[in-house]
Amino acid sequence: MGSPRNASIVEKVVEDSGIDEFGIFDCDTLINCVHQSAAGVEPRGSKSLRLSLYLAKWLALNKVAGARKLKRRLVCSAMIGEAAG
Repeated sequence: MGSPRNASIVEKVVEDSGIDEFGIFDCDTLINCVHQSAAGVEPRGSKSLRLSLYLAKWLALNKVAGARKLKRRLVCSAMIGEAAG
């Protein structure tokens, strides 16, 4: 996973991803594994940890991208409405 200074960043991504809403993972356990890995202890199922973190990152990025698309649509709609009126 990397150095201990990245653990808080990874933890934030996991929390922001909304992955816990799916009920697939116990996020407390996932974050605990992140901290173990950052401390140099290879958690059992480290391959699963990497895959879980990839999923969390993907979900977080899609959340951000979806919010940007929504904002763009609202701005475009408002601009079109002003031009027509």
